[in-house]
Amino acid sequence: MRGNRSLIRDNGVSRLWWLGSIATRVDPADPRQFLDILLYRQDVRSALIERPSVSMNLGVLKSIYAVMKEDFETDDKALFQRDPFREWMKNLNRRGGVILLDAVPPPALDALIRAEAERALSATT
Repeated sequence: MRGNRSLIRDNGVSRLWWLGSIATRVDPADPRQFLDILLYRQDVRSALIERPSVSMNLGVLKSIYAVMKEDFETDDKALFQRDPFREWMKNLNRRGGVILLDAVPPPALDALIRAEAERALSATT
């Protein structure tokens, strides 16, 4: 295997270990809930875990998780649909190309991620 992404993506045991490790760091009080949300759709897991720009940035991942957790508790789970979710990730990727998301203070980062989620939902409905 070459590189860290291969370890996570191509090795089943390694993938399970990393998912547990990330879940424990993102939601130490309830890592199982993080896993339920993360594994609800394959697109979600691959977009968040297989991209080091998100999975290795705990602040960004926690902010994304907070928005996803709220949406997961609704009946329609709109952000978990393919088109809105991909639009959201694409928008965040663009914003991350202009703003160093790692350096954004938590309240501002939460607001930015929530705004991009709302923008993605409005663009795809």
